Amino acid sequence: MKKYNGLEIKGVNKISVIMFGLLGDVLIRTPILRALKKIYPSVFITVFVDKIGAVVLANNPYCNEIVIVDRTKKNRVKYILNKIKSMYILRQKKFDMLIDLYNGGSSHGMVSLSGIKYRLGFCNSKKKSIYNIKCMNDSLQLQSFYENCMDIIKPLSKENFDLKPVFEVSKRASLDVNLEKKYLLNFGSGGLEKIMSLEKYFFLVKYIYETYNFSPAVILNPGQEFLQDDFIKDFLIDSGIDYIKLPSLSIEEVTGLMADTKFIITPDTGLMHLAMSQNSYIYALFTYTNPILVDLHDENFFSVYEEFDKKELYKEQSITEETLVSSVDAMFCKIRTVL
Repeated sequence: MKKYNGLEIKGVNKISVIMFGLLGDVLIRTPILRALKKIYPSVFITVFVDKIGAVVLANNPYCNEIVIVDRTKKNRVKYILNKIKSMYILRQKKFDMLIDLYNGGSSHGMVSLSGIKYRLGFCNSKKKSIYNIKCMNDSLQLQSFYENCMDIIKPLSKENFDLKPVFEVSKRASLDVNLEKKYLLNFGSGGLEKIMSLEKYFFLVKYIYETYNFSPAVILNPGQEFLQDDFIKDFLIDSGIDYIKLPSLSIEEVTGLMADTKFIITPDTGLMHLAMSQNSYIYALFTYTNPILVDLHDENFFSVYEEFDKKELYKEQSITEETLVSSVDAMFCKIRTVL
């Protein structure tokens, strides 16, 4: 397979981008779409995603077409047929460039059999031979997922692009409540190891209420409804703390609420990346994931954790009450300064 450098890339009119993954995974990759439109203003971009990815990209101004690939393996025959269908679409549309932002088994085959002239993907992939444009960073440098994705397209432009994720809101929640002194409280996450104990959450909520007179609007996470129920039943209902029990809301509605509340408290989760897209204040609790992996170096982002070694990606840990108090005080100092 012929290899290319950035200067040899010409005639790019149609680009396919593979963005499989969950809510947060897709959001992390949205800055790539914005960058591609800046590099090639008239390019037509087609994105291959799982079902949740279509929700994330529904109003994205940098995405021209969405192809949903059903990768569910419950029915083996259907799974194989869906893979064949996605491969047919990939080849039939005759793209000039393919960018693999997934770097997994589902995408490696698509890249290898695509027949597309220019192929870009992760530098450190075991399958990096399937790509024919050399990534600009072949090191194992520890940096955020946002920066890792952006390294892939560095051969296309020397410009430093904005890393902030892209999510457009067209539908807002209609809640007949005063949100002036409210913040969003989220427990849900892909893994329970990322969730701080409910006892510590209550200590945090109580401290914020008694010190700053702010109270939570508690988010209901589909599939993890017990977290909202248990926290309200075991801690809030008899505490005297004012709170709102939010109903089941769409991703757009939750994101719209971020503009009406002062900040969000959340573990490392997709809602954290949604808040980043809205320039919201984010109080993010890290009990398992090294925050450097998601940090945009945004002054509105407060990462709360005890200790990670510089090269340690994951580590189960507990966050002390002292750390919670000092970090909350730092956030409110910043919020009040801005206001």
